[in-house]
Amino acid sequence: MNLLSQRDNRWGSILLGNSTLKISSAGCVITCLAMMADTTPDIVNQKLQEVGGYQGALIVWKKIDEALPRLNFIKRAYSYSNDIVAKAVQDYGACLVEVNGQKIGGDKHWVLYIGNQQIIDPWYGDIRSTSEYPAIGYAVIGIKPQISEDIPEDSDEQRALGVLKQAFQELPQDDPLKQGNLEGFIRALKDEHSILKEVKKNEQILKDKVSDLETQNKSLREDLAEEQLTTNHQGDVIKEQKRDNEDLGTQLGEARKQRDQFQTEAETYQNKANTLQKALDVTNEGLNASKSDINSLELTIKELKQIKLSDVNTGLLIQEIFHRLFKK
Repeated sequence: MNLLSQRDNRWGSILLGNSTLKISSAGCVITCLAMMADTTPDIVNQKLQEVGGYQGALIVWKKIDEALPRLNFIKRAYSYSNDIVAKAVQDYGACLVEVNGQKIGGDKHWVLYIGNQQIIDPWYGDIRSTSEYPAIGYAVIGIKPQISEDIPEDSDEQRALGVLKQAFQELPQDDPLKQGNLEGFIRALKDEHSILKEVKKNEQILKDKVSDLETQNKSLREDLAEEQLTTNHQGDVIKEQKRDNEDLGTQLGEARKQRDQFQTEAETYQNKANTLQKALDVTNEGLNASKSDINSLELTIKELKQIKLSDVNTGLLIQEIFHRLFKK
């Protein structure tokens, strides 16, 4: 769909319909129709004039089919319905939407909704956001398939078109695809084909991801089995260490018993040693006393040697010896 502006110099100065207004200032609707019919605003203006498709500068909607055979007028509404507009965009690729025109200096303005929250604005001739203008109404205009006159009647293209027409005619009346026209049906098939291609693409991506996950899962299982073997081995080591610890505990208990027995015996021997030490001390005291007596006796004998027996009375001498020996 070619982007067109109503203010293009090639047609902007042409008078609109049966009025004194120019296409540049009031030709937003015919510019939108021109983009949908793959022509130009001046041609649309001329075709509508030829079939009485104007009341002043206002279009007679029902004359669109007669003036532009490729288009099919379906509905004009004076309040906005997002669901209906979205369905028209899905079926025909675009939908005329009436918006508040204060932003460009007018009361009303018409733009083409093309989906994905985008519009074609004939005032500027470019693509903008749907938030550019508040929507207040719409007109559903169908677009018929454009068939080249150069295609022979018995060509593959004509036969394919015949098959599509027959399939469209055989659709049940309550089928959503039957609500539009043949072009909408073809667009829907094209969309479904695109969706199918995308689904197949996503399916292959998912298969690849599943394959990668299976490979990862296999690797994880192998790692888990190896970890399990390691864990089992470690479990055996722990059990063996536990048995060793139990043996060490038994040995430690025996050692403690022996230690307690040795401590008891040591205390007994210490008591005996203390007793012997006391006896030794008593013996030493006796020895010391004996040594003292011997020393006294030796001194006495020494003194006696110095005394002349003639000078000493024998009885006194004996008394002195006994006295010295037993004075204690």
